[in-house]
Amino acid sequence: MVNQTSDTYVLMNQLILNALESSDRKALACFITNRTSRLVQYDKASLWDIELYSPTLLAVSGQECGGGNLDVSQETLKFIHRIDDKEKMQVVSNNKKKSLLWVPIQINQRTTLGLLLERAAGRVWTDEEKANLEILTKGYGYAWKGSYPQWTLSVLQKIRWIVTGLVCLIILSIIPVATRISAPCEVVAEEQVPVTAPFDGVIQKIVVESGDLVTDGQLLFSYDKDILMQELKEARERLENAGSQGHLDREKIHLQLLQERLGELSVKSDIDGVAKIDDKEQWQGRGVLAGEHVLSISDPTETKLRIFLPESREIVIAPKRPIKVYLDGDSGHSYDAQIININADNVVLGDDVVTFTAEAIWKHQPEEIHVGERGVAILYGQNVPLIYWLFYMPFSSIYKF
Repeated sequence: MVNQTSDTYVLMNQLILNALESSDRKALACFITNRTSRLVQYDKASLWDIELYSPTLLAVSGQECGGGNLDVSQETLKFIHRIDDKEKMQVVSNNKKKSLLWVPIQINQRTTLGLLLERAAGRVWTDEEKANLEILTKGYGYAWKGSYPQWTLSVLQKIRWIVTGLVCLIILSIIPVATRISAPCEVVAEEQVPVTAPFDGVIQKIVVESGDLVTDGQLLFSYDKDILMQELKEARERLENAGSQGHLDREKIHLQLLQERLGELSVKSDIDGVAKIDDKEQWQGRGVLAGEHVLSISDPTETKLRIFLPESREIVIAPKRPIKVYLDGDSGHSYDAQIININADNVVLGDDVVTFTAEAIWKHQPEEIHVGERGVAILYGQNVPLIYWLFYMPFSSIYKF
């Protein structure tokens, strides 16, 4: 048991109080190396930061406090590096020239600093001195901790945070993520057979609705009969009044054509399928020219997709990657499809939304899907680093402003 006098306690308390009053760590390091000699006699002292991989010299007794040119001998450096257990107070050299005592200083229960004390040869370090130094360095540890705000990170902690951040950035830059967008889509017929006006005239009535199932021979629309009957009457009158033989032949041919048209006033479907007409009302009572497209008939069992891509999409579509399709009313089930074409020309939808259209075919033709059904298609782009997907994609629309 080491006996410590009351004077020794008073001196240690005074040294600790003075250390706590230090203005900053440079001043505290200078205080530790120079004023500790009031408690324990030594010839030279040096304070080391051992938190880093290589010990860093902070202060040397007798040298300018905070100076940039601190000096210790190469021999002292060798002794510092040879200390295996820097958390233990120990005599690291006791030869004919000098005796060195290593005194660890703990901060937050971790050995952060070390005080190296030197004496001339022949002067041993007593147990009482070691015990006094152990108590004193605890006070130094509190002073060192309090000389900077508690939230200030140590150099090692900063390095650890920087290394951790760099590792995270590298990982985020390596992991690939597939970009994707969603776009509205519509089920359309794979092939549509156009139904055109067989001759010039006025459409009286269209009897089918868009989406109706029609059969071969079913009436689709009819011409205005009154107009054709008036033309027939006028043609007969011209035939009766024809003069020359040439004039007579022409009028006969014209009358024959009008009579043939009389049997074509009703236009019927040539195939079974589904009728598609853009605006039924705009055709009724309207004059049409021969060959003008009126409606179309398609096979309801053979369908494909028309996809409306936003003009401002942020990814490059990868056409070879399969897409997922979710139809309205059946959102719990998805269908696989493959893009076959992306049109370069844009179209304008409602609310003046500019889009490009793409066409896709089913991987497996689904059953009970009808032309005109709508839904959402999920299209995939090229793989990008995870860091791009996390930080650029969510704010890409903001950058445009």
